[in-house]
Amino acid sequence: MTLVFLYGTLRHPPLLRAVAGKDLPSRSATLAGHTVRHAGDAEYPQIFVDPDAQATGLLVDADTEALAAFDYYEGAYGYVLRQITVDTNNGPTVAHVYWPPEGTPAGAPWDLQTWVLTFADMTVSAVPDIMRLRADWTAEQSREIRPFALARGWARQLAKNHAPATLRHDPVPGDVQLSHKDGGYMGFFGLRRIALAHRQFDGAMSQQLHREVFMGFDVALVLPYDPVLDQVLLVEQLRFGPLLRGDARPWVLEPIAGLIDAGEDPEVTALRETREEANLNIDRLVPINQSYPSPGYTTEYFHSFVGIANLADRQTRLGGLAEESEDIRSHVMPRSKALQLADSGEITAMPLVMMLYWLERHHSALRRA
Repeated sequence: MTLVFLYGTLRHPPLLRAVAGKDLPSRSATLAGHTVRHAGDAEYPQIFVDPDAQATGLLVDADTEALAAFDYYEGAYGYVLRQITVDTNNGPTVAHVYWPPEGTPAGAPWDLQTWVLTFADMTVSAVPDIMRLRADWTAEQSREIRPFALARGWARQLAKNHAPATLRHDPVPGDVQLSHKDGGYMGFFGLRRIALAHRQFDGAMSQQLHREVFMGFDVALVLPYDPVLDQVLLVEQLRFGPLLRGDARPWVLEPIAGLIDAGEDPEVTALRETREEANLNIDRLVPINQSYPSPGYTTEYFHSFVGIANLADRQTRLGGLAEESEDIRSHVMPRSKALQLADSGEITAMPLVMMLYWLERHHSALRRA
């Protein structure tokens, strides 16, 4: 057994259990001469030397398996075990602490309960995806993928805001019996194998079904619209799906879109992505709908908006973030022209077609407003 002093998010029992894969013996402890603060402006904490402070934590007995899990979970950010002496109710005890890399500025004081209220459920939900990366990624390599696993965890929290069920079946416990199978892949995207049985419309349970599910993200979509000029803005970029399908013209006309980061409201994502992709500020967001683009095989979920904007004097522009290898061209045109492109088949992105048809139904009200 190795005694490990935990001072941060792993003090949250559900997260500790999810990472270790089991319950671990634990007890309270303190570390004199240290303080726990935000790592810069990040939401996670680091421990810093402070002669006048005392860090509160949890002392856990980690076996070889649990220690390897901790090493992977903490190692993504360069944390390494360092021997220290902590104080317990039974006196000083030699233990180990995951010490952060040098150079991170100390942010505001960090509080576990504040973190729990906002980030705990999302993080616990993401742990299975994070730990599944061990099959293909080292701890250091997994750092680039960690934010996307957390974004999927956040999507599962957003999914708790249920859409209505006035016509469709409203399930009760037991209607779906789901078991996750071994295998699949987890990276920027994921592929999960599942086995399930479900209640059929005749009341009987189905046979067990085996499927693969593509693990995507919640995404914010924006169609900028100028109600004064009755013009819209579309973006164009190379898309890998059409390319690998064999489409000879894989440059696609689309709405502005971006994945919703962990803990981020869809509206915030929509405004951020509009600035990044089109160098455009939105005056007001008008919700269109929330929907699954292809619910038969992917978890991807769209939060769609019309973005009221001033498109006067806007010409074709280039946009996108260089650090994300984005090469995006924006086009401003009359709404009627965009509808012609949808009717001719030149617009091949179904979300954009849906958004244009929604705008066709509601543009008069938007123009009056």
